[in-house]
Amino acid sequence: MNEQTDVLDSWKEIASFLKRGVRTVQRWERTEGLPVYRHHHVKRGSVYAMRSELLAWLRARQPNVDSQPASHRHHFVLLRSLTQRQAALAADLKLLMAAHVSTCSRIRQALPSASLAAAPGLRLLRPPA
Repeated sequence: MNEQTDVLDSWKEIASFLKRGVRTVQRWERTEGLPVYRHHHVKRGSVYAMRSELLAWLRARQPNVDSQPASHRHHFVLLRSLTQRQAALAADLKLLMAAHVSTCSRIRQALPSASLAAAPGLRLLRPPA
């Protein structure tokens, strides 16, 4: 990558490159050492950053499971496992709810209205509109 294409010349370009908002990257510069440089002018300064340095900064911020102490490594693995399990459970729940609504619809169609009214404890879900 040559030097001209490596330069981002504004907060907006830097934020777009990092897929974040301008205020977020400005906060990261203040609090987390985001590598941003300034051209000093009479009234206001302008900022610039190098893509390669931003990528290196991002990589340094990523938690590396292998470099963590054993106790922390366990937490990363557990969190990843729980996140995957949560996604699987959410998908299962969605399927179960769809089957339940379908079953309730079939029961509602099969039974006359009077028999549903006679069973006050019976609640049948309606399919979403």
